[in-house]
Amino acid sequence: MLHSSPERDSPPQADGASASAASSGRGPGWAAVLLCLGLTFSGAAAYLLLIDIHWMHRSGAPLIASLALGAFWATRNALRSRRRGIRIASVANAMLLPLGLYAFFVAARLPAPTRPDLAAGIPDITLHDQQGRPVHLPTILKQGPLLLVFYRGHW
Repeated sequence: MLHSSPERDSPPQADGASASAASSGRGPGWAAVLLCLGLTFSGAAAYLLLIDIHWMHRSGAPLIASLALGAFWATRNALRSRRRGIRIASVANAMLLPLGLYAFFVAARLPAPTRPDLAAGIPDITLHDQQGRPVHLPTILKQGPLLLVFYRGHW
């Protein structure tokens, strides 16, 4: 009597997984979860390294790409795994995509500028000029018209 082994009778896997791993029914393991997390967080590291490049800073391309790939792969792991811990970790990793998009596009916005109270007059403050000398604003205003320009900056 001939006995067949599950490795020979199982169909070949399209994604390159071995037949023995597919027959075990467990699907992806913790290594796949850690790889997804590494992929997800590598985008944040790439964004920080490339922040001086204007279009990278404005678009967040490496961050968004790695978040999307990490979420896709994590969702794939969650759907293929039968182990509860792997599924929970993969779903938590996939939830980093909306969290990251919210952080980049919504939470990182600068607050809206406020209008100055023109009736309040010039503030009684002392600033330093280009040479580092203190300049008292009401004193300069007594010398004639004065134009103050305050701008918002962020670094």
